[in-house]
Amino acid sequence: MTLELPKLLDLPALLLQIVDKFDLFRYFLAEGGRGGGKSQGVARLLLYLAGHFKLRIVCGREIQKSIDESVYTIFKDLIIENQLNFEVQAQRIIHRKTGTEINFKGFREQGSVNIKGLEGVDILWIDESQSITQHTLDIIIPTIRKSKAKVFFTMNRHLKNDPVYKEFVNRDDCLHIKINYLDNPFCSKELIHEAELCQANRPDDYPHIWLGEPLEEADNFLFTEQRLLDCAGTDFLGCGHHEMVMGVDLARYGEDKCVAKILQKRGPLKFETKHTERWGKKNLMESTGRIVDLMTRFKLDAVAIDADGLVGVCDRLTELKYNINEFHGGFSGKDHVEAWQSYANVKTEWYHKLEILIGMGYMGEIDQHTIDSLLTIMFTHRSNGSKIIISKEIMRSKGFKSPDEADALMMALYATQFIGRKIEENEDFKTPIVAQKPQDGNLFRIAGYR
Repeated sequence: MTLELPKLLDLPALLLQIVDKFDLFRYFLAEGGRGGGKSQGVARLLLYLAGHFKLRIVCGREIQKSIDESVYTIFKDLIIENQLNFEVQAQRIIHRKTGTEINFKGFREQGSVNIKGLEGVDILWIDESQSITQHTLDIIIPTIRKSKAKVFFTMNRHLKNDPVYKEFVNRDDCLHIKINYLDNPFCSKELIHEAELCQANRPDDYPHIWLGEPLEEADNFLFTEQRLLDCAGTDFLGCGHHEMVMGVDLARYGEDKCVAKILQKRGPLKFETKHTERWGKKNLMESTGRIVDLMTRFKLDAVAIDADGLVGVCDRLTELKYNINEFHGGFSGKDHVEAWQSYANVKTEWYHKLEILIGMGYMGEIDQHTIDSLLTIMFTHRSNGSKIIISKEIMRSKGFKSPDEADALMMALYATQFIGRKIEENEDFKTPIVAQKPQDGNLFRIAGYR
């Protein structure tokens, strides 16, 4: 016997699974490109349930500066179109008969995750789930405690390892659906025409925008997951080099962390990670003290510190007579005439040198946190042909976390050019070197890489 569903639940066949199997799963992950009907499908189901049961429903996303950035408008349009018995208020929607409330929130406020309003929720819907950070996910999910509560994710993946996708795609309590405009019989002719134009005129963008393929497949990501994983097989037996260097990325914003990476030189071009340290307190004395402690414990041969991050750390270390090297990622390096023919700034040059080492199999095993961070590093080309790493600010706008782990590793590699300079307290201390011209013994100059 076929159950006849109300018009409100007219959904593509693939999305009807969330209705048929609603009681069988706690989590529902619907992913794919534009026009697949993911958000429409979830909104229709939630409105149907809200009209039959008294529920607490929250619709959230990583950042929501205003109600217009939420799925509020989708609900409002469906309510008007289907003449549903809801009161649509400025910030929430209430069913007049059941009393169900639908609220909307951004999880990240002023740099921290806010879970207020999630206690006792029956249904949580996270749209644009590709923008949810691992940190946010780790806080939100344990908050949904009701035994019969449901969590819906709708997304068009940025990367293969987007935190939500990575966490839920293979769980036996999660229903995973991939759907695109080709699977949606309700997709308008106008939208289909847009997809066809994109396929014809922008073939590189079409797979992500319309088919939901992760951006990691695009050629403007600097690192590939397989190459990073292959680093685990690097053999350093018989290596006679032992010098150690450190790169320190100093955080300035919200959830960003300060990260220190120590590399040990294991050959002319071979390095392995010796130690990683992370801290969340972004203040001058805490960060300076940690850096001094690391320099003392590991007897480092060279240190590079993010001079554009937490203000005052480099100055304080200078006052303490430590010979550190300031890293200014945006510096164009007038002395690097040859090196800057291909790279727009210091940061871009040294990220590409890191990519070269990894591609050659000369970097030891990389931890998963750093792999995840490296996989977000993207570059673009300027009109003069030079490459430039896309800024943290732009990456944040795309929903990515700050690549703190990756930046620290890159800066540690940058520090290798200064091996031979003492970092201990020195009476003859001079001003820290800023983007100094590489010495003749620079490891990449020896290898022929510029």
